[in-house]
Amino acid sequence: MGATESHPDLAAATPDKLPLAALKQAAAIASVSPETVRRWAIKYGIGKQIDPGATWRISIPGLLMVIACDSEALDAFSSGALDSPLVTGYIIAARDGREFSR
Repeated sequence: MGATESHPDLAAATPDKLPLAALKQAAAIASVSPETVRRWAIKYGIGKQIDPGATWRISIPGLLMVIACDSEALDAFSSGALDSPLVTGYIIAARDGREFSR
């Protein structure tokens, strides 16, 4: 059974419905400083800031990929392939609020 069948709401995964975290929350998840997460957000495209000075919103699945140093999953995620087997485990882990392990 594939990830989509085992987790029904995964079929509705769209970029605007993925779990997000504020910068400090993301830093706590990754056990790094908020500044490190901000740099990752810029470097890997896992976060956004609507306006200068606005709160950063970090993609939790993207953050988990960076923490795991999973460049293949991050490439698929960045290209929008949310249904890729490389990506779905991270989305499920982020939605379930647990750490991802390969």
